[in-house]
Amino acid sequence: MTKGKPWSREEETKLRDLLSTREPVSSIAKALGKTKGSIYAKIDEMGIVLKEEETPARKGLASSSNLKLPRQLPSIEKAMKRLVRALNELEKPGLDIVEVQRLRGIIQGVKIYKDIFADYVDYRAIEDMLLDLRQKYEQLVQKTTKKA
Repeated sequence: MTKGKPWSREEETKLRDLLSTREPVSSIAKALGKTKGSIYAKIDEMGIVLKEEETPARKGLASSSNLKLPRQLPSIEKAMKRLVRALNELEKPGLDIVEVQRLRGIIQGVKIYKDIFADYVDYRAIEDMLLDLRQKYEQLVQKTTKKA
């Protein structure tokens, strides 16, 4: 969901051009009239990988482009086990505020993951059904054309 003005094709092209000249992100942001955060978000959206020294993490900004993606999605069971561990840890006395916030973040993350995972599974089932129907339709068309 975009918060600001949508990017035009010209702006995307100019972004690519400026990145190819190794222009600093702060200069690119100024040239395009955008924030550094929006530049990094667009770079990530466009699938452009910055060299390590140019990444937002090095500049104190957070970005999902540095995350390593798993080969397989964790199961709901694995997520629920993580939830139970976090809940058990929260029951321990003497936790500092940072640890409590970290555990609450894990709990919230598991909840969000469960919801998104359920949607994903539903989409996969619908997609599989559509692919099956397409295959049956193509077979029916072939049978019909052979008869004609």
